[in-house]
Amino acid sequence: MAQCDENGCPDDGGSYTTPSADVSPAFNGTWVGSADYHSGRMDYAYTAVFSSSVSGGQLVVRKFGIDGDGYVVASGSGSSVSWSGSTVLTISNGACPTGSVEYTSGTFSVSSGIYTMTLYGTEHWCGMDSPASMTIHRATIYSTTPLGIALDY
Repeated sequence: MAQCDENGCPDDGGSYTTPSADVSPAFNGTWVGSADYHSGRMDYAYTAVFSSSVSGGQLVVRKFGIDGDGYVVASGSGSSVSWSGSTVLTISNGACPTGSVEYTSGTFSVSSGIYTMTLYGTEHWCGMDSPASMTIHRATIYSTTPLGIALDY
């Protein structure tokens, strides 16, 4: 693999490409997409309406959960960003109204106007823990303003 230098990184054609230092502004906006939640206890499909905003090397994603909650700040550059940390969302239904899911890692990408995100973690439900994941597939832009007035609550 070729070494990068102050000019950037050589591509296969012999020219240089300069790596992006910031997260792509293509992430900005309010998005709508099909979401799937999976755990050892349940599978659940829903429509996610969520906000995404970029500031330099940070991507802030809000309101992506089943109940419209959720907040993640990811760092990276370009149109594919990874995250690790902790965010806890509530799950409210059934016999254990105080269930939660703690996400600890995830990936976010945007390409040709399509946004995809996947989060991984652990569901805590009725005293039991099980692996959990949430994926928003093929989200499309709803508004170029993150959490436009009509969706801000």
